[in-house]
This record gives sequence, structure tokens and C-alpha cells, in this order.
Amino acid sequence: MPRRLPEPLRLFHLVQSTRLSLATRLNALAELGHYLDNCFCQLSTHANVIPANFTTQDAVALLEQAHEVMQHQLLPLLQRRYANVIAVDDLTAAQLAWLTHYFEQRIYPLLTPLAVDPAHPFPRIAPKQLYFLVTLRTVGHPSRGYNAVDGTHHSVLAPGLSHVQSNRNGWITPAFWGHPYLLHAEREVYGLLNLAAVKARWITLPRTLLTKPRARKYVLWREEVIRYFMPSLFIGMEVTGIYQFRVLCLDQPDAISLEEQPSGIKGRKVPRKQMPVVHIDIEQGMPAHLTQWLAEHLQTTPECISQLPPPLDITELQQLVQPDSNQ
Repeated sequence: MPRRLPEPLRLFHLVQSTRLSLATRLNALAELGHYLDNCFCQLSTHANVIPANFTTQDAVALLEQAHEVMQHQLLPLLQRRYANVIAVDDLTAAQLAWLTHYFEQRIYPLLTPLAVDPAHPFPRIAPKQLYFLVTLRTVGHPSRGYNAVDGTHHSVLAPGLSHVQSNRNGWITPAFWGHPYLLHAEREVYGLLNLAAVKARWITLPRTLLTKPRARKYVLWREEVIRYFMPSLFIGMEVTGIYQFRVLCLDQPDAISLEEQPSGIKGRKVPRKQMPVVHIDIEQGMPAHLTQWLAEHLQTTPECISQLPPPLDITELQQLVQPDSNQ
């Protein structure tokens, strides 16, 4: 009997196979994504539940190859057969007006922009969730923001000074000022945005807005919609860069290391706030100084980072070939 392929290679062969349906290949891609996530965590704890001789380097190489197949084969097939994946910049005026209202009502209230100040600790980054790292620059006066509701000014460098939600342009509510963690690196301010609360991975345009009523559905990536509206989340700042990232952690309670930390009791050990990071996926094009900054604040090394083209999360693409799966 022929030897059974190790599970990650078996799944990758399914992803590659042009004889299989697109839905089957996307399902295999999702399974492979979950499997590799677990591999990175288990390899870090030397667990004996993964194939023998399968190393972290093997997992990284397989992840990169899976992304290459996705970019050059699966996404083009998806575009031709199931859905027109369009960019926000390609929308008509009517479509953009609809999307703006959708963002206002369905996405914006779920987002909490963060930044980090030297006076505040780096926020805890949740594993297996998609984040944006945003580079910002102050506009005008470098330390004051304007509240359009009460006409007052608030310091953007001090936490908690403004909890009033303004109604700029009828819908912009700068929650950022109510939740400020600011971080300064020379002239840049770094912002963080967790996308996990926005469950819809794709936004589908109503058929009444399609230029060709009988055309396949038109969808937009959730990440690209939020990227487009990012300036509205950081009022008073200029957005200079937006980069996706996703981390994997040792999330088992018995795998989380304990560190000596001040706790009022001599020698007492308490859990780390940030679970140990074993791998980071970052969007291709992130500048080297941001990559290094992220690795340092997540207490890991550049060797644990993979630069990949978006989408970084490959575990949900199969939903696009299923009816009514994108809302």
C-alpha cells in the first residue's frame, strides 16, 4: 500500500488540484489554514501531535505556497465564476453613497481604534484575529483635537479627556478620542484596529445598484472597506500607512509561561498579560521599522514573522461560493 501523505501535504495537494471543484479546493485551503495555525503553536511546545520531521520552516514554506496558489489560481477563479470582487475606488457615486451608509450603520459602531502612549502598556493582541497597524501623523496643531458637537478642543495626547461623540458630517463619531492609547516613534503615531467584531467578511452590493442587473453579485472585502474609511476613525490625524497583521499565541492555560512580576507578595508568579506569541503574519509591504517595532512589542523575533499578500486569513474563503454567506 502507498504511504499516506502527512496531513498538511495532503491538504495542500487538494488545494493545488485543478481537477477538483473550486468549493472543494477552498474548503481544503481553510482546513490547511487551521492546521498550520495549530502547527505553529504545537511546534513551539514540542507537542507530539504533528507529523514527524515537520518543522517550523516547513510550516512557513507551506503557508507561503498556499498563499501563492490562492493568489494566482483560486481568487481569479472565484472572480470569474462566483462573484465580482471590486475595489472601493471602482464604485459609482450611487454605490459609494450606499457603502458609506452601510459603513456608518453596520461597521463603524463595532470598531474601537487604539494607539499606544509611552505612559500606557502595549495593548493585549488577541490570537487568530485580524488587526490593522496604522501609521498616523498629526494635522495642524500636534496636540489638540476638535469636537464638532460642543465646539471644545481636547488634547489628543492625554487619555480620557473627551467621551462626547461628535456628529461630524452627520455620522462620524470619533470614538478614538474616548479610547486613546498613543504611541510615538519619532514623528509617527501608531494606531491599532481589531477587525474581529465585524463578522461579515464581505459586503455585497444590492442588485438594484449593479450596472448590469443580471451580473454576478458584486462584493467588497471587509478589510478593504475599513481601509478606505480609516481616516474617519482617526479624526484630526493624517493616515500615512495601513498594514494588516495576525498573531498566533500559546493559548492553552498550561502552556502560558509565568513570569516574576511585582504583585505585592515576594516571589509570587502571575500570568503575562500578552500570551506568548509564536508566529505573526504581516501584510507584504510593511516597512522594516514597523516590522521590528511590532516584533519587539509582541516580545518575539523577526524570524517568527511571515510577509504575505492579503487576505491574511485563509480560513473563510469557501463561504463566497455558498448562497447568502457574505452578510
